[in-house]
Amino acid sequence: MEDKDYFLNDVKGDLEKAFEGYYDLTFGFYNLNAPQEKKIRNLSKVVKNEFSEKGGKLYEIFEEIWKIKRDIYDLEYEVKKDNKDFDVDNGMAVRICDLYDDVMRELGKLMFMYGIGYGKNLEHCLSEFTSNYTEEKNHGE
Repeated sequence: MEDKDYFLNDVKGDLEKAFEGYYDLTFGFYNLNAPQEKKIRNLSKVVKNEFSEKGGKLYEIFEEIWKIKRDIYDLEYEVKKDNKDFDVDNGMAVRICDLYDDVMRELGKLMFMYGIGYGKNLEHCLSEFTSNYTEEKNHGE
């Protein structure tokens, strides 16, 4: 039983690492210009930064989010700038962004894990379908 638990924890750790890489790549935290260990020396030549590169699938959405964040930040600063207790770093705009980042991270992890589960189930179904089809074809000849 301990071996099984160890194996599951090991797999969970590997999935977490895979998700971290996926998340960093998707949201532009991965340095695409850095030399890679593999034969691809520069990922930016083959992978678009969907998050911050113009034309990326997420670029326009995040441009709008950043605009709203700046508007909230500016409005809050204007309203509270004379208040000596006001701390910009703990303001509403910063707290909203932190919550948003947490939600995006958790949502990204769920989607990634569901995608892996879906992919494995699809692979299993296709494998089963292919083997059944091959058996039927062989019996029919």
